[in-house]
Amino acid sequence: MRLGLLVRRLNQLPHVQPVARAAKERGHEVVLVLDQRGAATGAKASQTPMWHRLPSRWFGMVAGMRVWKTWDTEADLDALLVPGGIAYTPAELDAAFPDVPRLALQTAWSDLLWLGGTWDAVYCWSDWWRVQAREYFRAFGRAIPHRRGGSSVDLAPVIPVGYPLMDVLNDTPLYERTAIRRRLGVPDGRPVYVLAPFPFDSHDRQGWRLKWAYRYLGDAATVEAIRNAVTAQGGVLVVKSRPKTTLPGWTRAAADLVIEDAEAGEPTMLHLLAIADGAVGFYSMSVLEAAAAGCPWLCLAPTRWPAYGDRLGQSWWEPLHHAAPVSTRVPLSAWRAPTMFHDDRHSTALAWPDRASLRYLAGREQYVRTFLGPMNAGERIVADLEARIGTRSRGEEIPARRDEAHGLRAGGFDV
Repeated sequence: MRLGLLVRRLNQLPHVQPVARAAKERGHEVVLVLDQRGAATGAKASQTPMWHRLPSRWFGMVAGMRVWKTWDTEADLDALLVPGGIAYTPAELDAAFPDVPRLALQTAWSDLLWLGGTWDAVYCWSDWWRVQAREYFRAFGRAIPHRRGGSSVDLAPVIPVGYPLMDVLNDTPLYERTAIRRRLGVPDGRPVYVLAPFPFDSHDRQGWRLKWAYRYLGDAATVEAIRNAVTAQGGVLVVKSRPKTTLPGWTRAAADLVIEDAEAGEPTMLHLLAIADGAVGFYSMSVLEAAAAGCPWLCLAPTRWPAYGDRLGQSWWEPLHHAAPVSTRVPLSAWRAPTMFHDDRHSTALAWPDRASLRYLAGREQYVRTFLGPMNAGERIVADLEARIGTRSRGEEIPARRDEAHGLRAGGFDV
């Protein structure tokens, strides 16, 4: 089998890395297809997958690389895996990859909102996400018409395979904490707490309502409270910065260490959470990485949401972030001073549970089972592709497996 991995952002590479490794180990060829048509400027320009930005390991992991604009159909792909497939229309994929089975891979919560029948299958993290996607389509009927015909509400089979970043963590065992600390420059002998700033720079499209409702999420008082809470624990405050997030001066001043991505396309945040004793963010999808790494998460949350987006899609955030002790909600008011600053003891208002406690470990086990699914997502995806394509390696045929093996109709959800 010759498998193409279509990547349009460097931060998608960790999600497909376990797939590339599993495919190579099983004797398949992997071709990395770089979509360089993305924005050359703006907050996310640094995520465009240019050759010089690729992590060095990828050059030894794949059999070849191609750029979208120079794609040659003679590359003869047997299947195409697309992380974050929400970005593509059926027409452009049909034109570039005619008659190639296409599979989408969930990389964010929003990926399932618009992934309809244009795909032969959609790989999601767990059965919880499959059910949520079904409910979303029931309510809104949002689906892309199937490229082989069918109504606009036909859906591709959605298959739970697990959270690929947990496979990445397996490649970085926790006993290597000392090595991770040394590589990232984190001091030894003190607990580590991570702040994930809210990415205002990449949310301009949400307008003034979002910025007004979230105006306390990164102000000096909020950062001061986080700093005081970490100091009370005798800890090191590490701020994980990204090119799309401009850090205010007071945030840099409060941090003991500001860490950028060590190399584009590397899961620096995941490695940082693996050594952290706690983390704090603002409705960030990094809560899933924290759960995978076993790092307690605090979610600083407005008590009132801004009026944007649809309520059903937004409701997915609540169970992800309000699941103590894995993720504990710390309420803030969107219209007055944050409640945790109302007395002089605000430095103790933020408290992380012990990541080694039985309560946290039991909660994490349930959280992972519900939202992240099983381990070895890369191997599960490759096994499914082998069955769909009907081959384990070039020249070795195996019987194709029917979609009903997943309990799904070939046309989509049983709704």
